[in-house]
Amino acid sequence: MAEQARVLSVEVLEELRAALVLFKQEAAAALSSVALIIERVHVWLDQQERYWKQEIRKREQAVSEARLELQRRKLMQVLDRPPDTTEQEKALRRAQARLEEAERKLRAVKAWIVQWPRAVNEYRPSGQRLADFLEIEMPKLLAWMQGRIEALEAYLATQPPPSATPPASPPAECSSPPADLPS
Repeated sequence: MAEQARVLSVEVLEELRAALVLFKQEAAAALSSVALIIERVHVWLDQQERYWKQEIRKREQAVSEARLELQRRKLMQVLDRPPDTTEQEKALRRAQARLEEAERKLRAVKAWIVQWPRAVNEYRPSGQRLADFLEIEMPKLLAWMQGRIEALEAYLATQPPPSATPPASPPAECSSPPADLPS
């Protein structure tokens, strides 16, 4: 028994191929974007580390100044009463809180500096597999699909071969058997 192709729509295959081409382009763009983001995050983390180290120095200086101001204020005696140091104590607490905040942020940045390469290393094999598929396997798949589409279009364009013998005419009604048959 001969196999028959039931081709209903080559256009659907062409649409699928076009969708795969679009996927290839978008996936390649996404991989490029991820690579840029990885580099930007690395640079940003380095910048943040420098920034928070500078901030810690500035804030340590602010704490020192606030302590000195509190000490100066405590040394002032007004009519044998201790001076009011409420504002200086508040300023010292604010400066200490700002210093603690900067130290927390520097610790967080340092933790991310350690974690970031691990996260990137976890991503890289998957990203590389996708990149390899897009660059090596996808062109092969697209070429194969194009070949099948062209073969199907050629198949659909063929006409059935003309018949060598004319189609048999229906038998005529006979009242007598043919002459060569015994009666």
